[in-house]
Amino acid sequence: MIRCTIELLPYGDEEKKRSLGVIEIINEKTGDQCTGNYKVNLQKISEYGESLSISKSGTVSGFKRLESDVFYLLAHALKGCGYEV
Repeated sequence: MIRCTIELLPYGDEEKKRSLGVIEIINEKTGDQCTGNYKVNLQKISEYGESLSISKSGTVSGFKRLESDVFYLLAHALKGCGYEV
């Protein structure tokens, strides 16, 4: 599993940082060395630091592992949850 935590650092102040959300990318173990399939969960964090329930979920199917890197996987995971730029 890959977990990315999104943090806000007001004016770059590490002491005032707070988490805004978490994305988890879970390998479904149905692919092979070259291609992967993943389940994705997004979780928002309240302004008081409490984890909220899963706000969005999705999938990534047929991800070309050898042709991409973890940042492309993250982009596909967000797209799989309905985010478009």
